[in-house]
Amino acid sequence: MGRGLRLLIVALFGLVVAGGGLAAQTTERIDRVIPFGDGGRVELRTFSGHVRITGTDRDEVVIRAVRRAPHDLLSRVKLEIRESRAVIEIVANQLRRTWRDWFRSDKGDVVETDFEIEVPRDTDLAVRVFSSPVAIERVRGDHDVGTFSGNVEIRLSDSAAADVEFRSESGRLSSDEPLIFRHRNRRRLAAVLNDTGRTQHRRKLRFKTFSGDVTLRR
Repeated sequence: MGRGLRLLIVALFGLVVAGGGLAAQTTERIDRVIPFGDGGRVELRTFSGHVRITGTDRDEVVIRAVRRAPHDLLSRVKLEIRESRAVIEIVANQLRRTWRDWFRSDKGDVVETDFEIEVPRDTDLAVRVFSSPVAIERVRGDHDVGTFSGNVEIRLSDSAAADVEFRSESGRLSSDEPLIFRHRNRRRLAAVLNDTGRTQHRRKLRFKTFSGDVTLRR
């Protein structure tokens, strides 16, 4: 048997063994509706999966989440929603450890989760993700978004005024509306969007990424 054929057989055997160890994926759906007025704050922490947040005229927060992982991982890593009168906190990967976890060779504890979230229009947002793409539209409150590699798209009204701060190692910021730059260097910029001279009516848009891009849309 030739050396090339032996290497091919070994490689195929390795793929079969690895494939046999893959656990079947399970899908879990979570739907919550929480009464919540304007002026509050919604915080989201997740790792991977799409995130879409939309502002509405209703006094409630609607959370629709689709989680995908092997059944054992879904049972150990929970999606937690903590609520108070002024703050709703959504944590996508809350690990509930048992003594058995210390003896597991697979320490992965991330569940891919897609989020569709609706909030009152004047809600402040704090979003932390790793690779999740984030889309936010029709939300008039402050935005504080941090990501490692996920791209962020914010859709604003034509008249929206905002103080914009962007920090990144290699990501880019682009805007459909002209920006007036207050400070700009390779890793940080500060600008004003639709400058009206009325600072008390400008929202705060803060973004921090490693390589993710941010786009401000009309």
